[in-house]
Amino acid sequence: MIILSCATRQHHSMTALLVLIACLLIGLPAKAESVHIAAAANFSPVMDQLVARFEANSNHKAVISAGSTGKLYAQIIHGAPYDVFMSADHARAELLLNSQHAVEGSLMVYAIGRIALWTPRYEMDTGSVAPINLQQFQRLAIANPKTAPYGTAAIEVIKTLGVDPNSLALVQGENIGQTYQFVVSANVEAGFVAYSQLIAANIEPRHYWLVPAQLHQPLTQAAVLLKRGKSNPAAQDWMRFLKSVPAKEIIESFGYLHDIAH
Repeated sequence: MIILSCATRQHHSMTALLVLIACLLIGLPAKAESVHIAAAANFSPVMDQLVARFEANSNHKAVISAGSTGKLYAQIIHGAPYDVFMSADHARAELLLNSQHAVEGSLMVYAIGRIALWTPRYEMDTGSVAPINLQQFQRLAIANPKTAPYGTAAIEVIKTLGVDPNSLALVQGENIGQTYQFVVSANVEAGFVAYSQLIAANIEPRHYWLVPAQLHQPLTQAAVLLKRGKSNPAAQDWMRFLKSVPAKEIIESFGYLHDIAH
């Protein structure tokens, strides 16, 4: 008969305990991480659904900071703790790559935006190239063209229609979200807003004009993985998620395109 010493029995007990702990750890899901995303305000209606799908299919959380592309870009340049930047244009995403604030090779176009002229007070002849006289509005809202690409597009549309922007009573929102609220609150008669906002709110088509894409430069929206997010698994997974079929289907359901040719 073999008699184990007390020390030997303790050794075997400790070994068994360590094996048990290791087995339990193997069965646990991967550590949950959070990704902090700076997203252009026009994309806010889409982000809710994207985040819900992302979180349901991963062990991660997504924290969204929405604002005008220009202001978010400035925050990133000055060290704001974001992992991913989803711009409303291509230019600022590219600038972050050039200034080494973003990871090389991470830039991707995730959507082509559309702009619409919306007025709850009037019905429009949506089959016309210029369905309504812009100068009839006492106040017309646009996003600030200095910081918001959708504001820049609005100015381009106005000029393409042969109207001098200085002849209009323009009210500028800090971003396209605030511009939309100006119209909702009836502080203005009409506004150039993101098409996705109107889809999200189920606005009747007779009250808006979806601007033909050829009347302004393409609203090519690009995302980049920021340097802070390079070592964050949740940020890397978010970038991969944006390329997935489920993500593209959600984005397209809000009126965004993936091909400029459309």
